[in-house]
Amino acid sequence: MSLKDSSNVFILNLAIADFFTGISSGIQILYMFYRHLDKNAVTCLLRYQGVGSMTIASQVTVFLLSIDRYIAVCFPESYKGMSSKNLSIIFVTLPWLVSMSLSVPPFFGWNNFDIAHTCSYSLLFTPDYFLTIAITVCSLNLFSFIAHFLIFNEIRKFHKRTSPLIALAIKDKIFKRGIRGSKVMLFITIVFTICWIPSMSLSFAYANGNTNDSNLNEASFWLAFLGILNSVINPVIYAWYKNDFRKACHKACSCCYEQHQTD
Repeated sequence: MSLKDSSNVFILNLAIADFFTGISSGIQILYMFYRHLDKNAVTCLLRYQGVGSMTIASQVTVFLLSIDRYIAVCFPESYKGMSSKNLSIIFVTLPWLVSMSLSVPPFFGWNNFDIAHTCSYSLLFTPDYFLTIAITVCSLNLFSFIAHFLIFNEIRKFHKRTSPLIALAIKDKIFKRGIRGSKVMLFITIVFTICWIPSMSLSFAYANGNTNDSNLNEASFWLAFLGILNSVINPVIYAWYKNDFRKACHKACSCCYEQHQTD
């Protein structure tokens, strides 16, 4: 897979975020066996900020990918001139900078650990922090949907002007690849919304002071697993859409089947 294609660079970035989400989720097991980790402010914050920072990085990456697809489809000629190594580096670095800028401040005092008396997610962070995270994620999600709406509106207008056969003949590869990539990114955005927006909605509730509601706390526990599921689904979506990945999987499965038949 050529990393000169900016979309591939974004997908690689998204894969890294999903991978470390899995690592961060697995580390939660340590807190079950080593209860004293909840007594320390840093380790308590790491319990939640590991997954939280990867979630923000994923959402920013999806947002930038949506913008990338929007420019590729709506302004294909301009997109050719924009594709550069330096721009790709900036777009890859930006999600992690945004993620760190929102995840690191609680380690420097933007938390309620001293008054919470427990390592509970709903009590650990301040209301304004909950509000900041919720607004950031929901806003990026909204802008991603707006970008996709504009993309498919452009596609609709194009097909309205020309028949499908003529469209395939006159449009270049960048436009067709942009349409295919846009469909995949819309699917990823929808899956992210289904998995994470319910959890983000609880952040708005916590921001309003509903931190001691036992029903909300129980719901947040299960909704966090729904959010983490997003990192399991993502690789299936963006890897399966790659033709070379599908061929490699088919070849690997065929080899295993043939070897099993031989044995």
